[in-house]
Amino acid sequence: QKLTESRSEIDDVIAGHVGKLSEGRDMLARALEDDLAKLADARKDVDRSVSGHIDQIAARSGDISAAIAADVEKIEQAFSRQTGVIEERASTMERALSTGVDNVRGVLEKTAVFVASALRDKVMEVTSTLHEQAGAAFSDADRKIAERAEQTSAALLARAEDIAQAFEAADRRLHERAQD
Repeated sequence: QKLTESRSEIDDVIAGHVGKLSEGRDMLARALEDDLAKLADARKDVDRSVSGHIDQIAARSGDISAAIAADVEKIEQAFSRQTGVIEERASTMERALSTGVDNVRGVLEKTAVFVASALRDKVMEVTSTLHEQAGAAFSDADRKIAERAEQTSAALLARAEDIAQAFEAADRRLHERAQD
């Protein structure tokens, strides 16, 4: 009988422990369910917050894109205006340089012709004076002086032509640079 009583006591103790374990398990299950509910609520809050931030970013992205597009348009307009101004100034500069080169060329040509003519006249005058004074002895010298005067005149005219060609070449280069 003692064995039965001991066994009965052990069964009661085990039943008590099983009951306590069952209660502990129930409490643990309720605590886990409460924690899971709290996690689900927290996740919903995070999802709402993230969704709100995504919506704000999307709205601002559109605003930023519109602002950038407007700025790009302003820059393109500024470039268009400046391109016109640059072309106008380049054209004005080209005309001014062309006019200046033409004026210099004309003055040089006139000056060269005038100097050559004046030199020829002076040489002829000197030759005539020498001819009158020296007579026949200097007729050979007169001829040489006249030839020299003609050569000098021809050289001056050729040089004037070289100068005119140089200015034409410079004018072409300036014109090419202005077009570039």
